[in-house]
Amino acid sequence: MTYGPIKPILYYFFSSPRRDIGCLPAPSTELRINSATSCPSKPRGRSGKGVGWVSRGIRYILIIGIFFISACGKKKNIQLAQSYYRLSMLELSEDVSSDLGYKKALNHIDKALACDKKPEYLALKATILFKLNQTEESLACFKLSLGDEAIDPLAKPEVLNNYACVLAQQGKCDEACKIWQNLLGDKHYLTPEVALVNLGKVYVQTGDYNKAKDVFTRAITLEPGYLDAHYYRALAAYQTKDYLVAKNETKTVLFLEPTHQGAQELDKNLGALI
Repeated sequence: MTYGPIKPILYYFFSSPRRDIGCLPAPSTELRINSATSCPSKPRGRSGKGVGWVSRGIRYILIIGIFFISACGKKKNIQLAQSYYRLSMLELSEDVSSDLGYKKALNHIDKALACDKKPEYLALKATILFKLNQTEESLACFKLSLGDEAIDPLAKPEVLNNYACVLAQQGKCDEACKIWQNLLGDKHYLTPEVALVNLGKVYVQTGDYNKAKDVFTRAITLEPGYLDAHYYRALAAYQTKDYLVAKNETKTVLFLEPTHQGAQELDKNLGALI
């Protein structure tokens, strides 16, 4: 079971239709790297030649800026860190189809941290390390980030969500669930539906399908366009033999994303029952 979204802090935060990472059965288990204000329904990346040229142009400008910042200015460390951070985010905003993109992003964020030990930069490094399957190192970076009193209170809940995702992936679901439950009451946490879906995934994993269905319903109430909430609610309903709800939710998923393989498979199974 995968939990998510795992997202770079200060680069993510949701629009609809929202799409989480992973499915049961999973058509995709990629971890989305999302924007500062949105979690797009489609992966960010190079959708055409124009986007590629824009990315290369931005990268060129940033590199030139780094050259001049390195040469002057007493605030050069902070400015350099910001430039390296943006380069790291630029790598992640493109189509990351192999570890190479993540390794480039990690190299940039390490350079940013060498200039400025900002907790949000540590959180981004933790996310990238997790993507590179360096789980222990990822957890260590998350703990350092969360333990820094300078962390932005608006960013901290998102860091906590990512940290909980890594814990859950390691099988430490009780600890992860406590974080998600606390986030539901955090006024700074802007996307409680994400915590609800992650909680629901734990309930699915432990076989508590009725409880899972309830939290997925709450998530949909908060964000009607949240695709994964509909999909996992369909799965939970299927497991409790509530086939009508499962069918309706599957139709919703396929309306939002017609190529969703998990929903297509579930729709076929339901077709043989109702």
